[in-house]
Amino acid sequence: MTSKISHFVEGGEHLKKLDNLKRFSNIPIKVMLFIYDFRYKLLDIFEKLKPYEYKSSSYSIELEDENIILLNLNVVRNSKEVPNKKNRKIFLLISKGAPFCILVTNIDRRHFSDVLNFLNKYYPLLSRIFLRSHEIRALLSKIQKEDKVAISVKSYVVKRYYVKPETRVGYKKTSFEEVFKKADEEFLWVDSIFLDITKGMFSGSVRINRRGLISYTGNLDYSTIYSLFISKIFDKYHKIYYDILNKRSRTLQDLEPKPVRFYVDEEIFKLSEDIDQFLDSLHKNLHNWGYSVLFKEGSYLFIMLHDYQTGSSYEILISSPSEIFVIPQTQVTSISFSTLINFLVNTYDGAIEDVE
Repeated sequence: MTSKISHFVEGGEHLKKLDNLKRFSNIPIKVMLFIYDFRYKLLDIFEKLKPYEYKSSSYSIELEDENIILLNLNVVRNSKEVPNKKNRKIFLLISKGAPFCILVTNIDRRHFSDVLNFLNKYYPLLSRIFLRSHEIRALLSKIQKEDKVAISVKSYVVKRYYVKPETRVGYKKTSFEEVFKKADEEFLWVDSIFLDITKGMFSGSVRINRRGLISYTGNLDYSTIYSLFISKIFDKYHKIYYDILNKRSRTLQDLEPKPVRFYVDEEIFKLSEDIDQFLDSLHKNLHNWGYSVLFKEGSYLFIMLHDYQTGSSYEILISSPSEIFVIPQTQVTSISFSTLINFLVNTYDGAIEDVE
């Protein structure tokens, strides 16, 4: 695992390029993590498949070696270039040894939304990586303990999407442990957290959220952010990919189902209304997906879920208040499976495990 993840750092020329990305006042550097379909080359995908409203978009190769490709994206939406100012860059760092890539950019929030929309058009060949609230907490604990980083909270957002939806914003100066502890006690999760961090001569502010976005300011550079945050996320997600997401499809040669269990720490499916809310969330969030209800009674649900873009299909079973069983069927791709798991994580902030 380590050798594959290290493909992002061996050589180091791309680190210099990303470390020297020009800073603009009040605009943080933004980093977002993606998984891509390892059966295809992303360069071929970008070259041959262009979304209609982005048909004038292009790319150039900034750097390439045996481990990585660093692309400079020129995103053009409806003949309007994004971004439209000098020294604004959109880099996509692609690993050749693992199915991951990293978006790094210094553009503003409005243009960043356009870039995300552009990359989202490439689903099911490219998909974002989401994080659980508890994963963010564990990540910060590891950084503080192992890397000897001083961390203090500037602000945070806690949420809940199910049962009684709620959003709170906090600005109290406190420790991140206290923020996560209080959120857990009130059955909420930390959706994003804004931090001041100091490590040796480097100091600055970092924001990380459950949608996989990391942004940073101050004299922090990309190399430091990669070492502290990104490498640890990829180490964990690499294991999830190969142990959970990869090769789950049922085939004629292997008809045995390979279910996984998604679970949360509280009872979220106690009433029929909770099941209705789950189905409504499926409809609103998984576009170009559909489902057939095989059984629905009270807080019990059994459906067949279809991803029309990839041809993937799943049986979904809810038979207890705190868990969902996902049973992959035929033609399941790792990207499709990742999208489904990300939906569950984003909606319920639970965990996933293999079913023996």
